[in-house]
Amino acid sequence: MNAIGIDLGGGSTKCAVVNDAGDIVWPTDGVPLKIEYKNDVQNPISLEMPTKALQQLLIQVQKEYGTVDTVGIAATGLTNKEGIVEEGVSFANYIRHDWSIAAKKLGFTNVFVTHDVRAAAWGEYKAQGSPSERMMHVTL
Repeated sequence: MNAIGIDLGGGSTKCAVVNDAGDIVWPTDGVPLKIEYKNDVQNPISLEMPTKALQQLLIQVQKEYGTVDTVGIAATGLTNKEGIVEEGVSFANYIRHDWSIAAKKLGFTNVFVTHDVRAAAWGEYKAQGSPSERMMHVTL
């Protein structure tokens, strides 16, 4: 099963399709698609620009790659168990935001949102091929 991986950051949004092993299968050159936007922590942009970038990338995947049922979004900000960003400083009014809504509006049903640091830690753990059954990550 393939899934769309989204890295939704404060200055850009990146996207790729990965297989069960975590290998990028699209784009075929192995380099994730990227949309950049200007952002300033002193005067953060609204959620409109990253939301449009997220949807634009998902539409591009559908057109160029085909149907993928699952979307994983790694977002900046403190994310709760339901995938809601409780608070963040990357964007203006970034409180209690649900990024999955943008994907669900395009017909995606299996959408998961997590904190970007948690996703990165899990990716590193899996990439190392650790024989351990447990992983711990601490955010300070």
